[in-house]
Amino acid sequence: MITHASLLTAWFAVAVATFPFLFTATAPYGKFVRAGWGPFIDGNVGWATQEVVSPIAFWLGHTRGDAIFDDLTHRTPASGYARALPWVFTAHYVYRALIYPATRRMSRTTAATVCAAVGFNVINGVLIGAELAHGSAKPNDAQIIAGAAIMACGAALNIWYDTLLARLRAQRASGAYVVPTGGLFNLVACPHYLGESIEWIGFAILTAPARSTAVFAFWTFANLFPRAVATRAYYRRRFGARAFPDRIRAMIPFIA
Repeated sequence: MITHASLLTAWFAVAVATFPFLFTATAPYGKFVRAGWGPFIDGNVGWATQEVVSPIAFWLGHTRGDAIFDDLTHRTPASGYARALPWVFTAHYVYRALIYPATRRMSRTTAATVCAAVGFNVINGVLIGAELAHGSAKPNDAQIIAGAAIMACGAALNIWYDTLLARLRAQRASGAYVVPTGGLFNLVACPHYLGESIEWIGFAILTAPARSTAVFAFWTFANLFPRAVATRAYYRRRFGARAFPDRIRAMIPFIA
């Protein structure tokens, strides 16, 4: 059997290696979908399939982590705070797996993308679920307030700008292609990615000193930042530097 510590270490190493790789190979879905990655799949179906795996894997790890990992043999008695954290994670994926694909038309994806996302969500979900079931004492109030505020702000940014992009896609379907502008779109190409990264940083603070949630926050950035860079380059090619000047960064305002 494997230990949670060894799998998490390997998982972090994969994230570190994946980060530079994704600057050269953008995942084939959405505007970057292309042939050569297996059959094409309806975007809404593919998205729901890959995202619903995450809470299932999380609860598997949360309830059976001591049977999966050799080094998780003692379950810490859960405080009310510790019992609430799994539902914070689950709420995010209720939105991502059910509400998100049900409220917008999504571009097609590929079998390779869905399979890779399923694999990621299985490993990530089990690691986080297992560790939160064997967690430490409740953190101090300042940590809870900071983590909750950061996570809430990130989630709000993510949902707001995802919704704006969905409206633009609907307009494009009727013949009008609209450049995303206004708000943080005047500073970055992908404010929705920025929001999701902030959201999981907040969750990592809420759950500290859990290591798996910190690794997930890094994974989120490692996956989304290269895609934001590719998205900015795509917009500049399509609309020109006048529509997307240098001041509009990829994901981090004023920086990158």
